[in-house]
Amino acid sequence: MVHSEKTKKILRGLEKGYDKVAHIFPEKNRYFRWEDFGFLLKEIDEKSRILDFGCGNGYFSNFFKDRYFQYHGVDIANKLIGSAKKKYAAKNNFFKKISPYGRLPYENSLFDLALSVGVFHHFPSPEYSLNRALELNRVLKKNSLLAVSVFNFWRPRSWKIILGENLKKIREGRLPKIKEYSIPYQAALNSPSPVIFYRYFNAFTPKELRDLFAAAGFAHVKTIKARNDLIFLGRKKAEWNK
Repeated sequence: MVHSEKTKKILRGLEKGYDKVAHIFPEKNRYFRWEDFGFLLKEIDEKSRILDFGCGNGYFSNFFKDRYFQYHGVDIANKLIGSAKKKYAAKNNFFKKISPYGRLPYENSLFDLALSVGVFHHFPSPEYSLNRALELNRVLKKNSLLAVSVFNFWRPRSWKIILGENLKKIREGRLPKIKEYSIPYQAALNSPSPVIFYRYFNAFTPKELRDLFAAAGFAHVKTIKARNDLIFLGRKKAEWNK
């Protein structure tokens, strides 16, 4: 797959940016609520292999509390993976730094559950998002669950972000975009702390999430509108045969 220069630039920025903040990366996503994902515990048992795509510093491995056979966390940021290996070292936890491109380093139909928390909204094109969704389909077993959360820009609490970003673009002589935003990562929320880097965000709608993963071979189970996120749930429909 040939990637545009825009895609490559955004992905390089994310990789370098998250390496910069690895030492202050929180123990969980700043807008994350454990209770939003409690249903995942019903999907696993002591024989389950779990894939955490975009695992950050591995905090989600702690959520499952050894109720699984293997937990595999992958991320493009090398220093975050290094942090995960230190913080969540365990005989059944495995962390790998991956390339943003190409195949995931796993065989077909290996995992019983795949999740991706706060990752897909950083992907810079529909083609790239579909490519990554297809890879998740490939490594999941048939009928296994995929859970993907993205930031919900379409709730009233997010309108301030949307308005602020578009006013900034207008002041800089750029055309505002309803779907794409560059949002600062700061050391602390709700404070005048310095901006460390800017992250690209795509404002997914519920329908766009459903359409993306339908195209990747997932049957829609439901889309949850959590406090801060949209959470797509889907099941792999057929064995991988490509």
